[in-house]
Amino acid sequence: MDSIIRLLSISGFAISIITCFVGFVALFKSKGDPRLKFIFFFMCLSIATWSFFYGLWLLADNHDEALFLVRSLGLGSILIPIFHLHWIFSFLGIEKKYKWLLWYGYISSVIFLLFAYSSLFVRDVELTYGFPFWPKPGPLYHIYLFINFIGLHIIGFYQLLVHLRRNQGIKHQQIKHVFIGLLLGVIFGSTNFPFWYDINIPPYGNPIVIIYISMYAYTMIRYRLFDIHLVVRRGTIRIILAAFIYGMFHLVTWAMVRAFGSVWVKPALITGIFIAIAFVLVLPLVEKGIIKLTNRYLYASIYNSQKTLRSLTRKLTRIVDVLKISSLITETVHEVLDIESVRIFAQNSTNHCYHLVHSVGFESKKNVSCDLEECFFTRWVRHFKKAVVKDELQFMAMEHRHRDKGAEKFIKIQKYMEKIGGEVCIPFVVKRELIGFLLLGAKISRDAYTKEDIELLETLGNQTAIALENALLYENMEQSVEDQTKEIKAKNVYLEKLLAMRGQFLDIASHQLRTPISVIKGYVSMLREGDYDSQTPAEKDEVYRSIAEKTEKLSHIVRDILYASELDTGEFTLKEQDIARFPIIPYVSKIVSMHQDEARVKNISLTFSAPGDALLVRASERYMEVVFDNLITNALHYTPRDGKIVVRVKPFQDVVRVEVEDTGVGIPKEDQPGLFEKFKRGANANSMYTDGSGLGLFITKELMDGHPNGKVGFTSELNKGTTFWVEMERAL
Repeated sequence: MDSIIRLLSISGFAISIITCFVGFVALFKSKGDPRLKFIFFFMCLSIATWSFFYGLWLLADNHDEALFLVRSLGLGSILIPIFHLHWIFSFLGIEKKYKWLLWYGYISSVIFLLFAYSSLFVRDVELTYGFPFWPKPGPLYHIYLFINFIGLHIIGFYQLLVHLRRNQGIKHQQIKHVFIGLLLGVIFGSTNFPFWYDINIPPYGNPIVIIYISMYAYTMIRYRLFDIHLVVRRGTIRIILAAFIYGMFHLVTWAMVRAFGSVWVKPALITGIFIAIAFVLVLPLVEKGIIKLTNRYLYASIYNSQKTLRSLTRKLTRIVDVLKISSLITETVHEVLDIESVRIFAQNSTNHCYHLVHSVGFESKKNVSCDLEECFFTRWVRHFKKAVVKDELQFMAMEHRHRDKGAEKFIKIQKYMEKIGGEVCIPFVVKRELIGFLLLGAKISRDAYTKEDIELLETLGNQTAIALENALLYENMEQSVEDQTKEIKAKNVYLEKLLAMRGQFLDIASHQLRTPISVIKGYVSMLREGDYDSQTPAEKDEVYRSIAEKTEKLSHIVRDILYASELDTGEFTLKEQDIARFPIIPYVSKIVSMHQDEARVKNISLTFSAPGDALLVRASERYMEVVFDNLITNALHYTPRDGKIVVRVKPFQDVVRVEVEDTGVGIPKEDQPGLFEKFKRGANANSMYTDGSGLGLFITKELMDGHPNGKVGFTSELNKGTTFWVEMERAL
């Protein structure tokens, strides 16, 4: 029995030490809601007080000491239920809702504390089933046990179960482990109560209460109940290092005693100096090895993930393709962390939205777009600059609940992450600009993201941001080079086209200028040499008429070249003062009359058709004369002898159309596209008129395009004829 009593006593001291450590670390070394940390600390302090006096009481060797220590441990046991319930309510965010219940708990606990050292609470200590000084309850103890201890714990269990069903992810895991820990603590801690009422159930479950505290510590480390993981890891390393130093001290002492008989003799002291120097030099290497071994064997999953992701960051430095970077990141993270879905988004500089570059395990769902527009979520991520964990947003909302609309912002972001199917968002920020982000879904195991996961992902995010920026810069540079190359090629093609047009123009111009000049030069030379002195006046008139015709042709050619040159440079603009209101019917009729002599020479019927009403148009009289002259001249050139040409004026509501219809050779279909371009002629044009410049229709099109509501077009059928038409704005 003595050994059992000593074991239970040791378990009490162990529980006290561990609980104090966990409480102090949570209070001073963790991040989170200060109120929640303080309540947790006092809860741990009450457990430590109970377990410390529990250990002392079992070692008491007289009645009075045992009675005093039992009543002292009651100080802790009275406060445990209310502190535990208060912490659960704060943790679940329902503290205000059940404020009245907390008031009851604290008031009743204060009353019990006032009578803790009286017989009303603990009546006495007696020999019970082998334990020499086991306590017996007073009248108030019954009320405390059944209402406060059992009742308040049942309420805590119930609220944990309710919220366990409502929550998912990290919050679900936290509640689950808190519930399991509390259940173990209450069940095994309650094995102390039967002996109070002379029920022979020994308190052998008390040492297992240490699991209850360990469960809380595990939850704090694994599921970020409080952010103490770094403290625990450092503590583990320091404990191992201290154990190594302690062991080396005893090893060296034993070796010196064996070698020199004592550690205080001169040879031992001299040897000790060299050993001390060597130890100082070796200790940093030992510490480094301990850290490496601890990471590898005590934190194996963390070590493997770190190793893989560090290897990934090295690979990123060698890739300059955005798609390859995105593919490498998503697939590696998906495999290493065993995540349902991984998506990577990059900013689109043209429309400022974030488009999906690559994804693994993600299927598009209703209301979930592949691209995300710039919104409050992306602006907040850019401002936050750190990993956004959906489950932690609720805690952040609790921390900011007293600020104006502070909590609403975090709840809004949490709902948005639920909508887009994201559990964690890792931003890629470069120079305060969010260039993209990594969106992670839930883990397949339904475990929460650990602190190590987030730290590794944030490190990866920083590396990815740099890699993406470099890749985007490289892409932009490539695109810039490609654009410049295309521009140079386009300019080269344009220059080649200009050179070809120049050559074509010189060929046509030289041919068309050479022919009339040669004719004029020949006739003039013959007249000067007297070859026509003996000719009749009629024959001489024919020579003069030919010279006049060729001179007029030269005038037309020069005019077309000047017009084409002016229109081709883009400098042609039809000013408002160039536009006038004038009657179109007599204007066109006059131009038709000017071509009647040429029509009679070829025996072509040139007629004019117009309605009886007077029609006014808004156009340039100077330029419209060029247009109609070109169209009628072309009709005369490409209509064979005995053909027909009809010029019609047709009024419409807003425009007036003038048509020139002929029965000429027509235009082949393959030559019709681009007919209004410079030097463009039908393949059959030379068979009718060899001196065509290919500029008339180009000039016509440019002049009509310069008019308000001006248009030009045609219809043609090979060997049947062509109808060209122009439209001008009607002046009402």
